[in-house]
Amino acid sequence: MDNSTRAYVTLLKQFIGQLEKEPIPIEFDYDGRSYKGEGVPIAETCLKGFCYELDISLNNEPLGIIHYGRSGWKMDLVKDQKLVDAIGAQILRHYE
Repeated sequence: MDNSTRAYVTLLKQFIGQLEKEPIPIEFDYDGRSYKGEGVPIAETCLKGFCYELDISLNNEPLGIIHYGRSGWKMDLVKDQKLVDAIGAQILRHYE
């Protein structure tokens, strides 16, 4: 198998791993609005049953990737940090 084929197989395995992860349901109210959707764990960021990055969709809109780090939850495409924290709280509840 040549390098390009190996790279393709690796990419497919990652994609399959992503599809095999169960989405985390997310539902909450924030700032007078109801939110409902899911966070799809990004398989390569999961360690010991906790996923540090998830692809978030709420109210049928993709919001991007949420990242968990030392300083809490962050999202590049969502500027309202309180909304990001509310999403993160739902994810943490799932893992409790």
